[in-house]
Amino acid sequence: MVLNWLKSYLTDRSFVINLGPFNSRKPWLTLSGSCCVADEKEKFEPTVFRDTIVLGLNDSGGDLEAVSKFLDVTGSRVDYRRYADTLFDILIAGSMLAPGGSHIDEGDQTKVTTVCVFGAEESHAAQRLYAQVFNKLIRRYKYLEKAFEEEVKKGWLQTSTLRTLPCRPPLSGPLRCQDRTGSAY
Repeated sequence: MVLNWLKSYLTDRSFVINLGPFNSRKPWLTLSGSCCVADEKEKFEPTVFRDTIVLGLNDSGGDLEAVSKFLDVTGSRVDYRRYADTLFDILIAGSMLAPGGSHIDEGDQTKVTTVCVFGAEESHAAQRLYAQVFNKLIRRYKYLEKAFEEEVKKGWLQTSTLRTLPCRPPLSGPLRCQDRTGSAY
């Protein structure tokens, strides 16, 4: 009686049960099918991630201790591994960056934060405080170290192509740069 109830219960949930004799070579209980909806793959939505991070950074009021605490707590709720590029774009430039280096949402101030490296004072002490935020974040989430290195390399490549003074590597000797008139220095 219990087996019949179990069979009808599981059959109603799109399971098929085969209860064979116990002395045969066939398994005595076979389940096939599923009663749950198939798991959908999580979508890649960097704009939702950006909105979450920018809102938290703006709520911190510029206090870098609060920023560190916010990033630490938020890392358990959102996927820093998946959105590492977006995270470092926000922490360095204040918003997501387009391939040319401009902000994607320059007009909408709710999607841009001033609590970033580019928005900080240009003093050594202020930059050191931001470096401490990065160090705390990378120590807590070790997998961000490689993504941070890639982001910094990408930034260096972008700034090296924006140089206004042409520097040519010499065939031998030190690097020589020329100003606009053509004289070397």
